Amino acid sequence: LARQKWRRHPESSFSNSRIRETKSDQSNIENSELDNELSDEKGPSFWAQKREDHLVKAVQIDRQNRHAWNELGLLFLERGILDKSIVYFMEAVFRDHDKPALWVNLSVAYHLAGKLDEAKRVLERARELDNDCIEARTNLANLYKKSGQLDLAAKEYIACIDILEKNLTRHPTNPEEPPINAEEELKLQYALAKNNLALVYIKQQKLDTAMEFLRGAEQCAPNLPCVVNNIRKLSILLQSRSGGN
Repeated sequence: LARQKWRRHPESSFSNSRIRETKSDQSNIENSELDNELSDEKGPSFWAQKREDHLVKAVQIDRQNRHAWNELGLLFLERGILDKSIVYFMEAVFRDHDKPALWVNLSVAYHLAGKLDEAKRVLERARELDNDCIEARTNLANLYKKSGQLDLAAKEYIACIDILEKNLTRHPTNPEEPPINAEEELKLQYALAKNNLALVYIKQQKLDTAMEFLRGAEQCAPNLPCVVNNIRKLSILLQSRSGGN
């Protein structure tokens, strides 16, 4: 059997985990959101520069504005200017040590810059601040898996699954209060965590256990492409190892 490439859904990747995290943390900085001012006469680069100018002005007015520092970090992260992104995220973290999202963002910049030890360190800090931070644990698990620390990766993915199971069964105390996360988004994260854990078990040659978690992911998200493809590939592998019986 040819060597299989096990697919991971894009939303379980390191960088996109950062995007989900930062959406919940971004604030409406004065003059930083320009969507209502857009016109066909101005291109994206013009508005990106305007956004940068407003954010720079915001931190000049208030050096303690961690929201503006965080937004600057995100802006330069999107541009791929990682050294500046790291500096801005560090400024945000310096001004608010207790926000896990800020540490997660810093870790992403470190990761993309190839500074994996630093990325692990700040993710561990984010996990200390919030033991239930899915983004921190997912990204930490991805780093552990990348460095071959499979037992540690499995431990983090299992923790993510436990947290998501708890969140899926949680109901708001106030009936008029919406859930913390949309149920469908939680189910997707839950399926991805099981899929990613299965990939670790495949690397460890625990194929039957991997299939159990893939089937669990399938129950939660039946049409998720990475899960469907991984089940198909693992089925072929298991069949070949059993002699086609």
